[in-house]
Amino acid sequence: MPAFWTTLIVLALGALGFLLGRGRAVASAGGDIRTLHSLPNYYGWNVAMFTLVPALLILAAWTLVAPIVIDNRVAGQIASADISDTTARGLMMADVRRVADGLDQAVAQGDMTADEAAGITGRATDLRARLAEVGVAV
Repeated sequence: MPAFWTTLIVLALGALGFLLGRGRAVASAGGDIRTLHSLPNYYGWNVAMFTLVPALLILAAWTLVAPIVIDNRVAGQIASADISDTTARGLMMADVRRVADGLDQAVAQGDMTADEAAGITGRATDLRARLAEVGVAV
């Protein structure tokens, strides 16, 4: 799921937490907010912050760590015999990223289904030709 939608869902949960926290505070006072220690909105903001801050911190951490984890997993699947030195590994990883971005672009344009993109195997020339049809230079 893209980070935008995840952030939007977290913000919606924070807004829901605000409303529920405020409502529970008013309900615990029997509708008379004068008996509350603080204003009802403060209770709502307290719940919203306890919802938003941890979720957004985890989302930010994952956004920073995910590319490193994915690159390490993909690089681990490339045989050392296929790569002559560390520079070649970097170039190969750049090719992997371009192919992955090209497949995402092909799916977004509707030229390929997600199942087709996930199941691509075979020769590199076939893949290059298929991505060239979409407009991706590999």
